[in-house]
Amino acid sequence: MAEVRSWAPVNEAPFVSLGHPPGNQLASIHVSPDAKETYQQLLPGATLPVGAVVAELQQDPASGQPGLSYVMTKLDADRWEFMLVRANGQILERGDVPPCARCHAEATSDSLFGVPAGG
Repeated sequence: MAEVRSWAPVNEAPFVSLGHPPGNQLASIHVSPDAKETYQQLLPGATLPVGAVVAELQQDPASGQPGLSYVMTKLDADRWEFMLVRANGQILERGDVPPCARCHAEATSDSLFGVPAGG
């Protein structure tokens, strides 16, 4: 997670995360350097390279303390691994997490929703 946190966020400013619990956290999106440009211009039909990592890092809006991280790693052309990680690096869930896979199956492109408007 230290490497993911070192990548500059792709969104201009933190946004309220409505797609991931608890639903009131500020979030920033971090993308591995090999996939950042494609993610920033995500259009229908676009795909990220195998090995790409996309992470939503949350923080508490009142205290600014880090919260949960939601991480996706592209395993092959059509499959992603999902992880739910605590701020201390503890992995809570990893793999084909059904709620994650179900929601991201409805995404704009390559199981991704892209940067929120104004984000």
